[in-house]
Amino acid sequence: MNYISSESRARSSELNSQEIGNMSWALAKMCVSDIPFLDSLASEAINKLCDATPQEIANLAWACARCECQHEPLFNAISASSIPTISDIDPQSMANLAWAWAYLCLQDAPLLDSTASASRARLSSLNMQDLSNSAWSFARCEVANLPLWEAISAQARTRRQELGSQGLSSMAWAFAHLPILDEPLFKSLSSAAIPIISDFGDQSLSLMAWALATLLLADEELLNAIARESIRKLSEFAPQHLSNTAWAYAKLLFWNNTLFQSIAAAAITIISSCDPQSIANIAWAFATLSRTHEPLFQALSAASRAPMLDYEPQEISNIAWSFARLKIADAPLLTSIASAALARLHEFTSLNIANTAWAFAVLSEVAHLGAFLPRAASKFLEVGQSSIGTEWVDMVSLARSNGPFPAQTALIRHFETSVLMPASQLLVAILDPKLPQATALRELKRLMDERQLPHLGPYYTRYALELLGWWWPGSEAPWVLSARHAVWAAQGLSVGSLVRTERIMAFVAAAFSFKDRFVEVPGRLFHAGVPPEIDDDVCALLQPTFRHMARDDHAERAALLSVTSTVLKSCQLGIAGLGEITGNVRLYVSHFPCLSCVAVLGQFSRFAPSLALEAAFDNAWDD
Repeated sequence: MNYISSESRARSSELNSQEIGNMSWALAKMCVSDIPFLDSLASEAINKLCDATPQEIANLAWACARCECQHEPLFNAISASSIPTISDIDPQSMANLAWAWAYLCLQDAPLLDSTASASRARLSSLNMQDLSNSAWSFARCEVANLPLWEAISAQARTRRQELGSQGLSSMAWAFAHLPILDEPLFKSLSSAAIPIISDFGDQSLSLMAWALATLLLADEELLNAIARESIRKLSEFAPQHLSNTAWAYAKLLFWNNTLFQSIAAAAITIISSCDPQSIANIAWAFATLSRTHEPLFQALSAASRAPMLDYEPQEISNIAWSFARLKIADAPLLTSIASAALARLHEFTSLNIANTAWAFAVLSEVAHLGAFLPRAASKFLEVGQSSIGTEWVDMVSLARSNGPFPAQTALIRHFETSVLMPASQLLVAILDPKLPQATALRELKRLMDERQLPHLGPYYTRYALELLGWWWPGSEAPWVLSARHAVWAAQGLSVGSLVRTERIMAFVAAAFSFKDRFVEVPGRLFHAGVPPEIDDDVCALLQPTFRHMARDDHAERAALLSVTSTVLKSCQLGIAGLGEITGNVRLYVSHFPCLSCVAVLGQFSRFAPSLALEAAFDNAWDD
């Protein structure tokens, strides 16, 4: 090979365009990455492109890309010569051109746009491998040509049985990467994938799961099939594919105990070969699903402590967040995180800052939080002006309970002006009987979606409830203590270990008067879930606000639905009669309510304005 290379370089000027293309193609097929040889061929090819056929040009581009020879003058020349004649190029050559640009991550909008437009009408001529390769190429190059993707989708749906495991996963990846949500396509891909799921390797399995998660498509049948096959093959999974699979199922909140136990065992075995992103993704997946695995997290800690300074900010903050969410106070790891976070703070995004500060607070790492928060707050003000609501809530909640420090006042002022005030105005609007209930909730949902604001944190939730007519009795009021102890007994005393919907509980007690009737509702505990005896008209009275996930089953809503149903039936009232009820309601929740539930409490106030209302809650993240 050395002789051929030397001789060919010396006589490259004698080669015609076809011979240059054939020579390059042969090198690529043999996986010979002889860059000097390829550079010589590429330089000579530039002068002879005018004599080359479209297929020879495409083959040359494909070969250079396959051998990772990024010869910029050649690719510029290929682009210039191909665009005018793109409609004359055969479909496979167009697919090869797109693949070459995608593989080398070359940006050439004119060529790619021309290729996309010309390809659309010829997709039916491509075999399925070239079709899936074209989809992969255009997606990797971020070509969001909707007519092209509609044509690719149509071909893939019609010929889905021909795609095979790699083609199915590549097609799914391409649409998810852009992202384009095409539910008919994914139904077709799913129906084709499930019968041949045993043909999928680790990469194809993880890509398919990743695509579903990225588009938030919880295809239960396909996810179960991927899980079953992944469990059989996890010993063959590369670290990236293992972590991507864990990430995908967590993103969809899809818990499969056998799969995650198997992922944990496999990750421990290969932990030394896991890159930082894989470590962070695995930790994030288990934490998002609120599932701990002590041996796994010990292995993740041991693998990441020493090299933490070399981790990216997102990886540092994700690991901190994951251990905090599971209440794993790993002192050596947290010391490494604190050092790395301070050293890399100038690179942190607002999300990185909020997650890291929140983690230190949840794990009661007072010293680390004290060192990090003042500097982090100043940095947050620099980069967080357009940050999402949850980041502001976390930072301001910490600022309220720590300090003083220089940026504290500015941080609080900005939050109260730009986030709290608009949210408060929309919450108070729920009380207005002249404003339709649906309109008030729609406007609140719009704010929640735009600002990504699922809650207001413990301090400002209390403020919001008082605006809505719910009086704060104090955390040590006798009835609150009694309610808290009842919840602890029901939860087995592990209040702060895991914070998730099914663990949060509500206690409610009430006493009502209507004319000559008196109704007492003894204190009762509620778990998540709408009580089965609640009528639809009562459910419609206290409406949840959907944001990314259903919030209709939260415990505080269940408690108020039950109270409302009881008083209506006991007093033989219609909905309108709630305004005539007097008495009191006392509600305790083991974790501060989300914004949807704050709105539910506001709706209760709207329909029963004569009641004396008290609400108390704890922060379940606190020990």
